[in-house]
Amino acid sequence: RLQMASLGGGIGSRLLGVCSDSVTKTMLTTQRRENFIPGTVLVVGAAPTFRGLARSAFQRDGHDVVLAATGEDGCRVFGERVPDLVVVDLGLPVVDGYEACERFRTRGNGARIPVLMLTGSDDADAISRAYEAGATDLQTKPVNWQVLRERVR
Repeated sequence: RLQMASLGGGIGSRLLGVCSDSVTKTMLTTQRRENFIPGTVLVVGAAPTFRGLARSAFQRDGHDVVLAATGEDGCRVFGERVPDLVVVDLGLPVVDGYEACERFRTRGNGARIPVLMLTGSDDADAISRAYEAGATDLQTKPVNWQVLRERVR
């Protein structure tokens, strides 16, 4: 299963960069890569370029990537094929990323599936609202795909 920069525990249990000692960081990174098992990533984003870049980044690590262009489509896909991780852009039309995350959380195993929200805003209210909606983690755009891939490993 996917683990967001963690060792064995749940996704997001220990974010990359928590350790200050570079030797320890190297050991953690090596151990994470050795324990890494690719999973299914649901990417929900309105922009075709975003979805394409996300697919390329996650497939590079062997993940199965499922794409959705709207929040409604993302919720439908989530119900049909429960992913190991959801990456959702907050700026979706109609059903935005906040509402989509809330819907994911109410479905079956949805409470245990990590949801990474992406936002173009660093506004404190938007960040708080993302976590209140159920986000496991949040990353601002533009996305550094290498950093995101490392966080997911």
